[in-house]
Amino acid sequence: MQGEINRWTELQALTTGNDSLMHDARLWPAFRPGDDVSGHNRTGFFIPGKDNRYHNVPDVVGADEPMMTRGVAVGDIDGDGRLDFILANQWEDSYAFFNKSRTTGSFIGLHLQLAGKGKAFDVFTGNVALGSPAFGTSVVVHTRSGRVFRAQSDGGSGHSGKRSPDVHVGLGPLPKDEVLRVDLTWRARGGELRHRTIQVKADSWYSVQLDS
Repeated sequence: MQGEINRWTELQALTTGNDSLMHDARLWPAFRPGDDVSGHNRTGFFIPGKDNRYHNVPDVVGADEPMMTRGVAVGDIDGDGRLDFILANQWEDSYAFFNKSRTTGSFIGLHLQLAGKGKAFDVFTGNVALGSPAFGTSVVVHTRSGRVFRAQSDGGSGHSGKRSPDVHVGLGPLPKDEVLRVDLTWRARGGELRHRTIQVKADSWYSVQLDS
């Protein structure tokens, strides 16, 4: 809430209060118009620097306006291989921030989906609707140079931080036409563990139909 009188002390007292008192709303802080709880905070955006420390640079991505941000979701919204994000603001509009960086490395993107009954394993180029997100699928990417990248589809596991269930793996400098070996491990709808290995090209999105 945005105002002029900082009420974080009262809120902290509520969250650390005795459980036997918490049920009685009469004992909660009485927030009124003019009170403030992080109403003037700016969204943090941290990047690693050459000094091996992280630096807060929200102005670089245009997120330096005061917002009541209570959630963030990350994903490649426009399918260009660069991760974007959305800020969800309390009682206010949400904002999408599109990544327009010109110095990104290579990537591989996988839309992993559990297919319907009777559907066989298959791989398609681009974003194709095939079934439900295959949460928990393990992905291991092998490059020609021997580097290995690992990822998992989970949709985000934080209290207010979420991400697309798709798997986006940043590969760094890599030839655009390099063929990658990708090992997939997932559980079918019945719980049995399954494995597959596919060959894909860098800098592309693929939709993978996992037999369920």
